Amino acid sequence: MRNYWWIGVVALAAVGLAIVQAGSMALFGPLGRDPSLARSVAGTWPFDAARATGADRFAPVRVELARAAMLRGEPARAAALLDGLPAGATVDDLRGQVALANGHLDDAVAYFGQAGDVVHAEATIDGVAARDPLAAYDLGAAFARDAVRRNEPAPVRGEAAWRAGQRAALVAAARPAQAARYNAIALALYQDAVRDDPSQEAYLLAVGLASIITGDAAGSLAAYRRAVAVVPDSVDGYLGVAVSEARLGDCAAARTALAAAQTYAAHQHRVIDPGVAGYDAPSRTALGRCSGVGT
Repeated sequence: MRNYWWIGVVALAAVGLAIVQAGSMALFGPLGRDPSLARSVAGTWPFDAARATGADRFAPVRVELARAAMLRGEPARAAALLDGLPAGATVDDLRGQVALANGHLDDAVAYFGQAGDVVHAEATIDGVAARDPLAAYDLGAAFARDAVRRNEPAPVRGEAAWRAGQRAALVAAARPAQAARYNAIALALYQDAVRDDPSQEAYLLAVGLASIITGDAAGSLAAYRRAVAVVPDSVDGYLGVAVSEARLGDCAAARTALAAAQTYAAHQHRVIDPGVAGYDAPSRTALGRCSGVGT
């Protein structure tokens, strides 16, 4: 007689997974939020049932239990359930949620990155930026390096570098004594973003602004010219060309570019304001000297 013991194991795992999924939905998910359902089942019965049946020995069941534990607000239980499970998108994402709940932001961002959950990783970093720009920059820079190490697709690497550059620029604004250092870091990160994804107007505009802030008007002009080549009606691109030309002393070219920026701005119902655009005092002065705008 053939040995069909393995059928029992598979059936047990399937039953256990069904129990956990149903329990998760009833207690912690959409069904649990339905006021028409009885609340008498509230408690830890999915975990207890899985343990009693031995179903919690199986990886899919443990993952569902960990998901339920996080919905329940029990990261320690979730961590224990995930312990020993092989890495993978779902497991890593849950580990990121556990790390975030425990305040381990570096680990959270790293796990979200491994899981391919870029949105959750960037949201975690953004949550830090308002209270601690330097910490947010450190997290973002590490995330950008990890994206390169994991050989993520170029658009993912580019956006990670661009966002890290933005955070470096925020550090420069928040710490004037270190502004030169972090503005240079921002420029380098923006240049990385352009190398990864050269067709993104935002990355080219960032290189242009960072270049002029760091004193490289020629580099700024080159970046802004590339931006208007990518987006021919780019208001910010033509304004950048105007500012760069003014800084280089070519007032005629600055006025021509500014006229294009004003035309496109009118079509887009925008108002040009070099101050709001982030240009420093020398740039606004140069543009004002050439055109009367920006002073």
